[in-house]
Amino acid sequence: SVTLSIAGGDWQGPYGRTFSAWRLSSASGPGYGFSSDPLTLAAIGAARTVVLVLQQSVAQLKQAASLIGWLGNVYGIPKDHILVVVNRYLKRASVTFDDIRRALGHDELTVLPSHYKAVLASIDCGVPLVEYDRTSPVTRAILELQHELVSGHHVEQQRAAGDVFQ
Repeated sequence: SVTLSIAGGDWQGPYGRTFSAWRLSSASGPGYGFSSDPLTLAAIGAARTVVLVLQQSVAQLKQAASLIGWLGNVYGIPKDHILVVVNRYLKRASVTFDDIRRALGHDELTVLPSHYKAVLASIDCGVPLVEYDRTSPVTRAILELQHELVSGHHVEQQRAAGDVFQ
């Protein structure tokens, strides 16, 4: 399912910035399960950045496109306030990086490459990924995503089309 996280103001991050995050499942509301309860309305209204996480599948791409439209039409959230994160990115997937850009009308995508081995080993060992394998492509991408959320500036993911993300 597509995940919607809304960043706003609750936990202390690096550089003295404060953030909040809510994770909303796409299984409880109109159409694809987008919620319009008072907590969601308040969170979206207060958010500086809405983070939309999806994987490379046609179903999730359709859900994400619908959600971006819903955020714009219902909440008036401009596309440049929506950060699209492609999780478990595979260079050779049937849904490509350019397919996602075109379908969502988003030129800037943040990519978390698929590196199942490191992620699973980190989980199995009970050690945060950043401590388990700091050099892993997914670790570096997560740290770049953190920087992007903290700074409010998009970290260009030019490598997404290159050999770094396999």
